[in-house]
Amino acid sequence: PPELAERRLLVAHDRKALLQDAQPMLDARGLLELQARARAVHASEALLDYLQALVRATREAQDVRTGLSPRGALALLACARGLALLERREHLIPEDLQEVFVPVAAHRLQIAPNTEAIAEEIAARILEQTPVP
Repeated sequence: PPELAERRLLVAHDRKALLQDAQPMLDARGLLELQARARAVHASEALLDYLQALVRATREAQDVRTGLSPRGALALLACARGLALLERREHLIPEDLQEVFVPVAAHRLQIAPNTEAIAEEIAARILEQTPVP
């Protein structure tokens, strides 16, 4: 950060103290209900085909040593479902997967040695090159 912004951080009150004043917006029961609603968001066969194509592309990319695992695929599906729920939809659309793909995939990709691209760039390229069924 710029020096002035960094100085403000150094002399400001402990930001953790702000958490003591924060009021919860959701209780445990409400959170569990939202999680159940997200899991119930429908994923069509075509959408699952698209998800699998994206995951397969991460495994086959030359500049990736290790692509998404099955757990990574599940995380991608869960994030897409959560996004659809936030958009008040009961079904997934390709745009849900596209919106969450780069952050979910880039976090999990292991880049091959001597690769100059960063994980976010590789994930974005995979997303761009993988056709929507």
